[in-house]
Amino acid sequence: MAELKFDKEELKNKAGAAVENIKQLDKDELKNKAGTAVQSLRQDVSDDEIQKNLDRLPIKNEYVKKYFTAIPAALSLIFTAFPFIKCSANNIDVDFSVLSTLGGEHISLANYFLVLLPALVIASMFVEKVKPFRKAVSVISPALCIVFEIWSFFIIKSSYIKAGEAGSSALKSVGAKGIEYSCIPHIAFYLLLVTYLLTIAAGLIVYFGWFPKKKSNGNAV
Repeated sequence: MAELKFDKEELKNKAGAAVENIKQLDKDELKNKAGTAVQSLRQDVSDDEIQKNLDRLPIKNEYVKKYFTAIPAALSLIFTAFPFIKCSANNIDVDFSVLSTLGGEHISLANYFLVLLPALVIASMFVEKVKPFRKAVSVISPALCIVFEIWSFFIIKSSYIKAGEAGSSALKSVGAKGIEYSCIPHIAFYLLLVTYLLTIAAGLIVYFGWFPKKKSNGNAV
């Protein structure tokens, strides 16, 4: 059988050349691609255009008009303190809010986004560095919140039931009756979902000029 021989020096040189090629990647090209990605989100809209869209709203209260996008986002933050999920153990109920699961035994990291993303929507109306992204933020942030909300529910449910099953197994091992565990959405789960949808709708109206089209007789289609 023929003996395979490798030129160690040649392999070393090739490996070194490969590493050098990686180091020599066009940094400007990478920077430009990153800039393009950021720029695609930076679709600012003028204050005049925003005011024009707000004036089309059938709302007389100027305060509500001015903070039309921030109001549902602010409600989202308020509802994080409301009962989000109800878990039961042999008919003994325990309620968890979004805020209460930011730490502790049944922590859900997804819930941090349920606090940060609505805050980002509000910040996009007032913070100058965030304003250029308010058009994208107003729609993308609440849409992500819907995903994180559903994800969070299943994370907390799984954590609670797994912890309960461990205790139930211990009871069964000594002949005692096991404990049945269950978790269902609570009031804040539905309230948050509504506020996220309202935030998306408000963003489409204020920043994208989205309004239901009307027929010639004045009825919305």
